[in-house]
Amino acid sequence: MNKNIVFIHGAGEGSWIWENQTKYFKNSIAIDLPGHGNEKDANLTTIEDYSEWVINYVEKRNLNNVVLAGHSMGGAIVMVIALKKPLWLDSIILIATGAKLRVTNIILDALKKSYEDAFDVISKWSFKSHPDLQILLKYKENFLKVPLHVTLRDFLACDKFNYMDKIEKIEYRTLIVCGKEDLLTPVKYSQYLKQKIKNSELYIIEEAGHMVMLEKPNEVNQIIERFLTS
Repeated sequence: MNKNIVFIHGAGEGSWIWENQTKYFKNSIAIDLPGHGNEKDANLTTIEDYSEWVINYVEKRNLNNVVLAGHSMGGAIVMVIALKKPLWLDSIILIATGAKLRVTNIILDALKKSYEDAFDVISKWSFKSHPDLQILLKYKENFLKVPLHVTLRDFLACDKFNYMDKIEKIEYRTLIVCGKEDLLTPVKYSQYLKQKIKNSELYIIEEAGHMVMLEKPNEVNQIIERFLTS
């Protein structure tokens, strides 16, 4: 039976972040959350708000056999949805995320100043130690397209998110992927997910940071493909 993959981006990102995945997987879509990309803003302030919006998005399109894949904040959204047990959900993929997403004041302060400050700080935390310049420039170009107040709101929503005592109730098959050099959601976050979610598998990708699906798209795609076909 064909599975439909729905990719959900992280804070201050957009559907573009998944372009290497949506080109590769034919039954897949990457969504823009409200206020990102071409999606009009709905002033959503919590991960739970975003989760309700995604549920409505999926149900409006009558999608079934859905695999929800989320990066960072998107992963938090996926976990909240999994705990609601919608009938259309088949399995979940959690990429560079955690059961708790505290945000350092360094990032929040930069977001209150300017795009340039915010980009400088967030990009330093988001990529491996010697990032590919082309990927970095593409990230910057797209980062600047999301209104600064929306990105700040995303990070504040992440900062409030704490499901550490809830995720063990997730019953779906779960794939967990992270970059070994991730500074925003370090490897221990993914190891905690693996420990708590019963039916889960974890892959740690070398020479990749928080933006693992941009930095190592082939490895990420192959891991997802194996998960979907096993």
